[in-house]
Amino acid sequence: MNWNRSQKRGFTLVELLVVIAIIGILVALLLPAIQAAREAARRSQCVNKMKQLGLAVLNYESARKVLPYGSTPSYTGAWKTGSCPGVASTPPASNQFRHHSLFSYILPYIEEQAIYDQIKFNFDWSSTATNPSTGKKYVEAFSRDIDSFLCPSTENRPSTFTTDYNFISRIDQDEYCSKIDGAAPSKRPVDKLLGMLTDTQNSIRKVSDGMSKTIMFVESAGRPNHYVTGKSLKNLMWEEDATLKQPGAGDACWIGVEGVCFRTDFAGRGK
Repeated sequence: MNWNRSQKRGFTLVELLVVIAIIGILVALLLPAIQAAREAARRSQCVNKMKQLGLAVLNYESARKVLPYGSTPSYTGAWKTGSCPGVASTPPASNQFRHHSLFSYILPYIEEQAIYDQIKFNFDWSSTATNPSTGKKYVEAFSRDIDSFLCPSTENRPSTFTTDYNFISRIDQDEYCSKIDGAAPSKRPVDKLLGMLTDTQNSIRKVSDGMSKTIMFVESAGRPNHYVTGKSLKNLMWEEDATLKQPGAGDACWIGVEGVCFRTDFAGRGK
């Protein structure tokens, strides 16, 4: 009788551990690449959303022959004119509009007509008064997160009713004179520091540098959170910096580059 029979041999514990270690190394090598690919996709979506906002503004202009308001009501401070430091002019009268921003006016052009129809522009966006026809507070029309206003690369902030995009209404006149004009090779009168989206409805013809060379939107992500390089998340922006105005106050300096304040005159989705 032949006792030499073939025997099946399984993995030893050492071999199994080696295989697991190799798989772990491969996963560790592939994971950063997968994460980078996902982030690249999110960034692409973020840029595309900003492009869609720009198209919404242009569609508004195409339909109404003027650009939408950047913010309301109109600024009633004393504008300066001429070369730095500028000469104060007579303060203009208010247009008596209520507090709203560009993002309110372009809602129909980003497929949010239903929300736009709930807004009563003869009340501030933040009004807690009750609409007699619906029984709801006027502010409830703004108490929702709108996907078109949110960048996928930013952390999730449910129920903050904010936006990760903003527009530059103007460069602060005093800061331009103190921080830019002296070193600028080409001087600009202080009354020529307005953007295309302001507290008045402008014509595209006023964009003298050309539409392709003029900033309409910028990414201003993460609001209302406040971040400091190398530190953990701080308090809300206006809690951390008392000089910042709270949402809806208007004339808020939310965007700064090298200490220069780019005014947004922000009212509306101001968190």
